[in-house]
Amino acid sequence: MLNKFALTVAIAGSMMASAAHAGISQNNYIAEGETLLLGGTQPKTISFDGQNRGDVAVEILLQNGTSRTVVGSIAPGESFNQSVPKNQIMVLRNKSNDQRARVYWHVSGYSSTVNPRSD
Repeated sequence: MLNKFALTVAIAGSMMASAAHAGISQNNYIAEGETLLLGGTQPKTISFDGQNRGDVAVEILLQNGTSRTVVGSIAPGESFNQSVPKNQIMVLRNKSNDQRARVYWHVSGYSSTVNPRSD
C-alpha cells in the first residue's frame, strides 16, 4: 500500500512539473499605441517565437525593471524569435496610432510565468 502511495505521489509530482514547463500559444490584439507584456517572473531565460499577423508594424522591447530597450521591429507578415532573460519582460508595442495590431506568439517552457497583459 505504501509503495502505491509513493508511486502516486511521484506521478502527480512529475505531471505538475511537466505542466510548469508546458508550452502555450496565443493570438493577441494590441490596441492602437498600446503594448502587450509577456513574462517577468520566469526563473531562467525563455524563448518566444511568433508572427505579426496584423497590418501594422510591431516593435519588440525588453524591459528590465523600469528600463526598456528596443530590440527590433516586426513588419506585417514577418516572424520573430526572441529570448527573454530571467525576470525580464518582453514588450510588444503597436507602432500605429490608428489601427490595432495582431500578433501570434508561442513559448515552449515556463508558460505559467508568461502572464500576457496589456499596458
